[in-house]
Amino acid sequence: MLVKRMEICIELVKFAIKFVIAQVEE
Repeated sequence: MLVKRMEICIELVKFAIKFVIAQVEE
């Protein structure tokens, strides 16, 4: 339960980082 929630948070963080990097590269 808690672990699953943590995994979702980690995925969101990874996505956010990729998005930020994409913005910075442009």
